[in-house]
Amino acid sequence: MRSAKENSKPKNTSKGTKPVENKKIAENKTTPTHEEIRQKANELYFQRIARDEHGSAEQDWINAEKALEESED
Repeated sequence: MRSAKENSKPKNTSKGTKPVENKKIAENKTTPTHEEIRQKANELYFQRIARDEHGSAEQDWINAEKALEESED
């Protein structure tokens, strides 16, 4: 009888195909901290307000995350 773990593995029924390998994530890439994102979002908020643009705190946060992740590449 097979264990639950063995049952959860996909069966490779195709002949001559290689299993898909997981892509390795860059080891030197770090995730921005909550505080770094907060500071960047605050900076983006003030820039947006200075341009008299509408927006939201949530979008400022998302933009801050993206900006910080891109700056580490």
